[in-house]
Amino acid sequence: MIHRVLIVDDYEPWRRHVTSTLQASPQWKVVGEAADGPEAIEKALTLHPDLILIDIGLPTLNGIEATRRILAHDASSRILFVSEHHSVDIVEAALCAGGRGYVCKSDSGRELSHAMDAVVDGRRFIGVRLGGRALANTSNESVRRHEVAFYTDQTALVEEWAQLANAAFDRGDGFIVVATSPSREKLRELLRRRGVDVDRAGRDGRYHALDVSDVLSGFLVDGWPDEARFWKATLPLLIATAHAAPRRRIVACGELAPSLCSQGMMAAAIRVEQLWDEAARMFDLDVFCGYLSNVPSLQSEDDELFQQLCTMHTAVHSR
Repeated sequence: MIHRVLIVDDYEPWRRHVTSTLQASPQWKVVGEAADGPEAIEKALTLHPDLILIDIGLPTLNGIEATRRILAHDASSRILFVSEHHSVDIVEAALCAGGRGYVCKSDSGRELSHAMDAVVDGRRFIGVRLGGRALANTSNESVRRHEVAFYTDQTALVEEWAQLANAAFDRGDGFIVVATSPSREKLRELLRRRGVDVDRAGRDGRYHALDVSDVLSGFLVDGWPDEARFWKATLPLLIATAHAAPRRRIVACGELAPSLCSQGMMAAAIRVEQLWDEAARMFDLDVFCGYLSNVPSLQSEDDELFQQLCTMHTAVHSR
């Protein structure tokens, strides 16, 4: 299948380089070029490319604002940022504007083709220097960890979170937990007993403890996860945490999907799990999901939704 590409960059030699590179592959066809924001919008709307490669620093109208306006006209447009900018704030703004991927130009030789494949395929891509999963690992399912465990009580669940967090800090990883206030406080207490300076980890950006109700209210619309809102809330957090972690790796635990499950919203819980699974494929991120086994929604192991919940994880445990 041939994918039609629009290249947007004000540096003509770069556009020529990318065009020449893509011409060597039968998969891509460059259908247009643009040198500034208004021209990018015009050509995106008239050419309807399958993929738009866009720079940040465009004259007249920058790439982030051009992206917003393109998506306002056609929300299905797939846009990949290719820029020399790699500050956390700029990358966050680009992705929150609707870009489905971000590659630094200096890394394009090894990352651009992978990023283009991901975005036209409906997936997302983040460059390795921004916390993205190493290319050697993107197709290796044994590397990705998105595990689920079923616990008999909340105490056992939080104690395991403490073990995961302690190990993450020892390795130089970042840690994110999304939980109720009692669970967050218990986790903080357990980590302090283990000698972890939680306050310093928070100041350094390596530890984030978020309230589950606040997070859910940010992306649920009529009881269903809104994908755009989910990524707008999640991507900045993952990028900032990866940037703060010495190894650019993250461990995440929490009660987002389990909270929905406990409310009888099993289908919505599975959709949240799917979104986190996509995040685990994008970032160097391990996700550990903990459910209480006495929740009514989990009582029937023959239930199709319960089976779907289990099979979408890389490992299933009972605690």
